[in-house]
Amino acid sequence: MLCFSVDETETERACLARLYDRYHRDIYKRILNILGNEEDTKDVMQETWTAVALHVGKFLGREDESVRAYLLRVARNQAITFLRARKRERTMTCTLEDVEISDDGALMAICESGGVSEVLMCFEMLNEAQRDVLNLYYLHRHSLREIAVLLGLSEQAVASRFTRGRKKLIELLKRRGYHE
Repeated sequence: MLCFSVDETETERACLARLYDRYHRDIYKRILNILGNEEDTKDVMQETWTAVALHVGKFLGREDESVRAYLLRVARNQAITFLRARKRERTMTCTLEDVEISDDGALMAICESGGVSEVLMCFEMLNEAQRDVLNLYYLHRHSLREIAVLLGLSEQAVASRFTRGRKKLIELLKRRGYHE
């Protein structure tokens, strides 16, 4: 449901309603894919549409694909902002095992050198099982034990998928010219 401010004109309200009707499912899926949690996704959806409402005038009379791309980018940015804020708030306790595995100097060096898009492209080349484990570990900051519970797998199976996926990711990056 969309709520409108008093300052918006009827035209802007109609435009925002049209945008919402057309794109809310795509935006919801994008945010859910990033956050992996429906409750947080609903919160970020609200933030996304609030941000869009502030600039709704840009979309008056536009119906092209760039509008969808822009809205999805706003959603992605809002989700990332949410994750960063949550990460700052959360105090993490690490086991020795977590520290050893998460100390990924190679991946961090590539990301810091501007290769984030390369990492994401190579990430998509992994099989779904490996992507799921790496996604939960790196993006959602779950421990391997938590991932095992979430996926209904043994810790050994998760550790194996993690190790193989990480190894393959680094291998793919090396083929693209990145080195440890």
